[in-house]
Amino acid sequence: MLSFSVFAVSLFGLAAIAGCKILELGGKVRTPLTLLRRVGDPMLTEGWAKYRAQAREAIRSGFRASVLSVAATARKAEIAFYATVHAIAARLNRYLRARRLHKRIGGEVSAHLKTVLEKTQKNTEPPSAV
Repeated sequence: MLSFSVFAVSLFGLAAIAGCKILELGGKVRTPLTLLRRVGDPMLTEGWAKYRAQAREAIRSGFRASVLSVAATARKAEIAFYATVHAIAARLNRYLRARRLHKRIGGEVSAHLKTVLEKTQKNTEPPSAV
């Protein structure tokens, strides 16, 4: 029953607004819609302009925040990349220095070089007199 009464009131209001508009357009009759439009139209126009300005400012600030966020993330990625490259280079440097130092002190020769050295020594030895 409540929904029927709400529907009936809405239908009656819609018919009243349509009737007032028809009277207004048909002649120079003043209806309550004239006063309502005189007060409401500037309010709607100002409200719409204010909403547009606020929406533009919100979009502008959101875009700026996203650009700053992307820039900060890119900077962090760059710092992490350089730190990783530096760590790898430092490790490689330590490894190569230790290897060079080990060779200077007289480190172990590889097995292949030992066999080549033994063969060349055999070939260069003079035949023994028996």
